[in-house]
Amino acid sequence: MSRAINYTSLFKNIYFYRVSNLLAILPVSIINLTEHLLCEMSKTRRNILLIVFVLALFGGLTGFYMYNKEGPDIEHAGAAKVNATVLYGRFIKDSVSAKKQYAEKVLLVSGTVNGVSANQQAQPVILLETGTEGASINCTLEGSATNIKKGDMVLIKGWCNGLGQGDADLGIAADVYLSRCYLE
Repeated sequence: MSRAINYTSLFKNIYFYRVSNLLAILPVSIINLTEHLLCEMSKTRRNILLIVFVLALFGGLTGFYMYNKEGPDIEHAGAAKVNATVLYGRFIKDSVSAKKQYAEKVLLVSGTVNGVSANQQAQPVILLETGTEGASINCTLEGSATNIKKGDMVLIKGWCNGLGQGDADLGIAADVYLSRCYLE
C-alpha cells in the first residue's frame, strides 16, 4: 500500500517553520548588533548617532502627519464672498496683497459661466468670466456640473489656490484657480 505525499502541506509546514524561526531570531539579532555598536563606539560618536536617529524619527513622524492631514471641509466651511471680476482684478492689480487676502482660503465666488469642460481626472471645470479677454476663474468641481451652460450666473464655493502663470509673449492671460469647489 503506497502513501501519497501532500506536497502543499509539506511546503506550508517548512515555510511556516522557517518564517517563524526568522521572526524569532531577527529581534535578538538587531538588539545584539545595536549593543555591539554602542559598546564599541566612543561616547561622542554614540551621542551623535543617537541625535541623528532621534531627528530622523521626528522628521519621519512629522512628514507622516503632514501627508495624512486632512484639509478643511470646504462644503460646510465659512467663506469670504467675492465677485469673479473683482477677484481677478485684485490679483492682477496687486498679486502679493491678493494672495495674502484670498490664497489658501475658502471663497464663495459669484460670476457668469464662460465655459464648462472636464480635466484629466474627469472632474467638471467651470470657467467664470473676469472681464479680461482670455482670462478666467478656473473652478474644479467635486460634484457634477449638470445643467450648467455658458452664460449662467453661478455661486461657487472653493479653495483658492491663487493666480496661475500666463505667458505675455504668447498673449496668454493667467487664471485664478479654485479647487475642491461646490455649486451653491
